[in-house]
Amino acid sequence: MKTILAILTAYVSWVPFSHAEDHCPVCQGAVLDVTKQKDDQSKPSINLAVWNRSICGNKSFGSGSTICPRDGYAYEARLKLWELSLEDRDSFKHPLDRRIYEFPLPGIDNIKSGTVYSQEFATLGLVKHGLLFWTVIDNGYISKVRQYAKSQGIQLYIEPHKGDGQAFVRAAVTKKTEQTGAGQPATQPADKAPAKDQPPTPTSKVNPR
Repeated sequence: MKTILAILTAYVSWVPFSHAEDHCPVCQGAVLDVTKQKDDQSKPSINLAVWNRSICGNKSFGSGSTICPRDGYAYEARLKLWELSLEDRDSFKHPLDRRIYEFPLPGIDNIKSGTVYSQEFATLGLVKHGLLFWTVIDNGYISKVRQYAKSQGIQLYIEPHKGDGQAFVRAAVTKKTEQTGAGQPATQPADKAPAKDQPPTPTSKVNPR
């Protein structure tokens, strides 16, 4: 069974390789050749886009790709994009957009995977913020998130999986960011406290299937 990240990859077209990036756009620090790094599985993955820890693996981030050892942002050389995917929404050095940060999650008993938050950008001036997870199909919850997405200008995709009563949910928003200095956003998200009806982020594996 494909992982959440593998499914997302299916939506991305192949583009030619570019030259490796030699510094992180967020912290301005030096980066490392991602193909020479190892995933320390005794600790949480520093970037699930690079190491998703599934049986499907991840064929992206090959020759020319780099990663920042401090904040985990990785440059995918074929796509010419920086990417970071994490289950902890508070671990992004470039803060998540508030609309994705506060996206309502299913009840703890209904969520069927880890919740994977992500950022993707060519430059920090235009960042795509996203969220992926599997959930039990609940009409009340589906209606709630559709209304939230519409009111917040979020792109929402809900893809039912036949046979098991579950659905794959993708939410994304692209945000322009003014820069006040090297790698620094002009503003931070407003109140980052989770919504009252939002449960803690589950610690289950990204792909329980």
